[in-house]
Amino acid sequence: MLWVTQGKTGTKLRISVTGSLATVISTVLSRKHKVTSLNLVLNEKGEPLSYNSLRYRFESARKAAAINFQFRDIRAKTASDLEDAQRARKLLDHASAKMTEHYIRSRVGEKV
Repeated sequence: MLWVTQGKTGTKLRISVTGSLATVISTVLSRKHKVTSLNLVLNEKGEPLSYNSLRYRFESARKAAAINFQFRDIRAKTASDLEDAQRARKLLDHASAKMTEHYIRSRVGEKV
């Protein structure tokens, strides 16, 4: 599980780790060297990567790939791609299903 505290509301979430990310984490944990941090993202020295460092690296990669989106768009895209609106509501930490429906519909268009 990834333990996340929502920045806006302070709500705590546990997000299941599956797929490719689960494979990467399993590979790291199976290595012979000792895991020295519970942080998922570390710098070259094995220290937690600061928000500013992560943002700088993200911006550099985005420019190199010649694509135009913002770091904050990743969260919204993930929720919009989910088929289950209830899961999207929980992930986005919306108080009501109505807000999530409005949010998703405005991002991807209403399904007809």
